[in-house]
Amino acid sequence: MAGELEDGKSLGGLLSGLAQSMFHGHPGITEELLRNQLYSEVPHEEFRPFLAKMRGILKSVASADMDFNQLEAFLTAQTKKQGGITSDQAAVISKFWKSHKTKIRESLINQSRWDSGLRGLSWRVDGKSQSKHSAQIHTPVAMVELEFGKSGQDTNSAAVTEWRDIPALDYHTSHAAEAVPGTVASLENSEAVEAAADDNTNHSAAVLAMESEFLCLEFDEVKVNQILKKLSEVEESINTLMQPA
Repeated sequence: MAGELEDGKSLGGLLSGLAQSMFHGHPGITEELLRNQLYSEVPHEEFRPFLAKMRGILKSVASADMDFNQLEAFLTAQTKKQGGITSDQAAVISKFWKSHKTKIRESLINQSRWDSGLRGLSWRVDGKSQSKHSAQIHTPVAMVELEFGKSGQDTNSAAVTEWRDIPALDYHTSHAAEAVPGTVASLENSEAVEAAADDNTNHSAAVLAMESEFLCLEFDEVKVNQILKKLSEVEESINTLMQPA
C-alpha cells in the first residue's frame, strides 16, 4: 500500500484536512474521516503512523513559522532521515506551506490572544452644543471612538449608541447573535478540502460569535494637552532607554 501513501493529490487533501483540524478550529475532521475520504485502501495500522508523521511535520513547520529557506532545509533533512518522507512528499508539503503559511500564521496569532484587541479607531473635532456649564457651550472638543473585539469578527454587526455629555468618557457595548459555523463535508481531494475550507471561512467571517465593544471618549482642550504631555514624556523615556550605554 506504499503507492497509495505516495499519491500527491491525496497528500494535499490530507494536509488541508490537518490544517483545518489543527489550526482553524474544525474538530470534526477526524482520523477516520481523513482515511475514509483520502486513503480508503490503506489499512489502519499503516495510515495511523503516516498521519502522525504528517501531523508532526506540519506542526513543526507552523510552530517555527518557517520561511521558505528554512522549510527547504527542514524537508531535505526529513528526506534523508530513516523513516522520513520521500522527495515527492516533500514537494507537496512545500507547495502546501507556501500557499497556506499566511492563513495558518494569522490563525495561530488569533488563538494566542486571550482578550479583545483594538480593531478600529476614529476621531473628530466638534463643538459642544449643550452642557451643564454655559461657559463650555461652543467650545471645541475631540471625540474619539475605540472599537474592541476578537479578531475575525464582523464589524458591521455592532452599532454605537449616541454620544453622551460626559467630561471624561463613556462607553457602550452591543452584542450580535451567535451562530455555529458549518463543517467540512468532503475531503475527496485537496481542491475539495480547500474549497470547503474557504466556504467555512467566509461563512464564519459573517456569523461566528460576533461581538464588539465601543469606548467613546470626549476630550476638551485641557485634557488633550494633558495627553500630549504624557505622550511626550513616554517618547522621551523610550528615547532614553534606546540610547547606547
